[in-house]
Amino acid sequence: MLKLFKLLVFSLICTPLLASQPKKIRIGFIPAGPAKEFVGKATEFAELVQNELEVPVEIYIPKNYQSLVKAMKEKRVDFAFFTAMTYVFAEKEANAKVLLRKVWEERDYYFSALVVPKDSPIKSLSDLKGKKIAYVDDKSTSGYLYPSVALKNVGLDPLKSFSNVTYSGNHKKAVEDLEAGKADVAAVFAMDSKAKEGAWTHLFDKNKNMRPIWVSKHIPSDPFCVRNDFYEKHPQLTHNMMFFLKRLSTADKKDHKLKSLLDIDKVDMATSKQYESVREMVQKLNLKL
Repeated sequence: MLKLFKLLVFSLICTPLLASQPKKIRIGFIPAGPAKEFVGKATEFAELVQNELEVPVEIYIPKNYQSLVKAMKEKRVDFAFFTAMTYVFAEKEANAKVLLRKVWEERDYYFSALVVPKDSPIKSLSDLKGKKIAYVDDKSTSGYLYPSVALKNVGLDPLKSFSNVTYSGNHKKAVEDLEAGKADVAAVFAMDSKAKEGAWTHLFDKNKNMRPIWVSKHIPSDPFCVRNDFYEKHPQLTHNMMFFLKRLSTADKKDHKLKSLLDIDKVDMATSKQYESVREMVQKLNLKL
């Protein structure tokens, strides 16, 4: 009888653990470049995760930022790489829980920049009235929102003050639109406070000849999140995912899969509080998803 009792207790303890393994997981991405170019890299990344966690992994690459938040809200995505601003909405509307944030060259923050071709006559924000501008997406932290605040601060409307407004869809395309003359200025991410490097250097084999006319204050880097109800149901798998990503980007390995596939130098632990400045920006601009 005692043996049977012990067996029942063991069964009750172990059953939830066995049941907690999901049939599959789905990871959402916002590509830095055109989606078609990104699919292969995201698929290879998913295979790495699948082999490590021993759970089938699918990828989800949306057309825009809103689609990724919606996918998590509808429980079609379990984990996702968000932008800083998109995470603020995902936390509120899709029950997203931040786990990690990206680190580039020992920095867990980045910048927004308005850049022009090096030979452009445009020198300052005040020169932009009536020009053509390329944004990334109207929910992009560095590719629209922070530049919008800067433009408003000098009396320019982010939309109405320009002769043409383009939403390029991603940072690489915004630079390409600028280079092709479809825009006079582009809003994209920068890697340092003087914008010596940014989308025009990091997303191309050969650097594009651009210069900044404005650079933002630092922005907390993009987070990697999990849907909170998924985390509560599968805490061990979630922790395994986190530490696997950290192992992929160990400090002594410069040439690693996280870098080659997703252009992430490292990941570090993150908290919701670290994104408070982004929430303040969202409130200041009265933004809606």
